[in-house]
Amino acid sequence: MSFNQIFSRLTRIARSYASAGHDSPYDDLRRAQELIDEARGREEASRWEAALAEEEDQTSYRRACTTLELRPGASLADAAMAYRRIIMTVHPDRTAHLPEREKERARLRTQELNHAYAIIKEYFAARQHAG
Repeated sequence: MSFNQIFSRLTRIARSYASAGHDSPYDDLRRAQELIDEARGREEASRWEAALAEEEDQTSYRRACTTLELRPGASLADAAMAYRRIIMTVHPDRTAHLPEREKERARLRTQELNHAYAIIKEYFAARQHAG
């Protein structure tokens, strides 16, 4: 319930008590205060959730930048160039002649790079969508 809806409800309560000639509207006013507190609590929780999500996005983005050997704040084009530069050294097609142990390391590093690049692309897409 928004604050405008609560205000409208309080106005209706006050009018009904005035027209009915009631002396003590405390129960309804207490309920109205509960509604206001509830709305404020939801609004506060929503702000906290948004802040935590933003912090989580920033942390994932910074980790992805580290994986791609970028400084935070790098552009999407910088990330693409870094991804291509690093992936060329560890891609399974480039490591087929190496021992199995090295191939496995390269495969895992490729997965890590793919994941990091995906996070950075999502980060920039979200920023573009947000405005």
